[in-house]
Amino acid sequence: MSLIDPVGIPSAATASAALSSPAMSPPLFGLLLCGGRSSRLGQDKALLQLKGPLGAESLLQRGLRLLREAGCGGVWLSGDYPGFAAIPDEPAWYGRGPLAGIASALQRYPEARWLILPVDMPGMDAPLLRALARHGAAHPIGNGVQGSQFPLLLQPGALPVLKRLLGSSERRDYSVQALLRQLDLPLLAADQLLPDVAPEVLQRTLGNTNTPEEWRLYADARGDDCA
Repeated sequence: MSLIDPVGIPSAATASAALSSPAMSPPLFGLLLCGGRSSRLGQDKALLQLKGPLGAESLLQRGLRLLREAGCGGVWLSGDYPGFAAIPDEPAWYGRGPLAGIASALQRYPEARWLILPVDMPGMDAPLLRALARHGAAHPIGNGVQGSQFPLLLQPGALPVLKRLLGSSERRDYSVQALLRQLDLPLLAADQLLPDVAPEVLQRTLGNTNTPEEWRLYADARGDDCA
């Protein structure tokens, strides 16, 4: 598998079928946030590689696979990678960070629930994502995880809050922290989502890698030949 082989590209028909299916109301879609500049890492973090079930896979491929394994009926990128299904930021929201990508996805398919994962969480796994989606199904806005900005499960009701923040003239309102404050999401403890998993494993699951040092620490802890 190459660094950017297309995987899990949903068609318009797939999305339409999921939205109209009585078995999924509302359906669960997945969004992988890949739009950051990776300036602290010094290279595109989405293309960093780990060993996967079929050999080496990029973090981009891994993230899409995990969202599918978590039960998402369609998965998209927020970012520009040829060959992958992506939802571009709405022009009015260009340059406003991950909130622009999240809002653009919710606006594209406003009837869906969205499971949102950034590409720079290499330790994330499908069981935690599935548990988050299951617990968030009962809340009108969604939920998150204590001590971590991501992953998030957002319901359609989150879109008006996103639009209000992105319409602000204050850059501080474009942050994920601002979104979490305004939504007042219920935050679940990781050990509540996965009670049988050791604390140190949960800590690695929720860790992110923004610098070469963080990436190497993750590689060493994983015992893998990361590249």
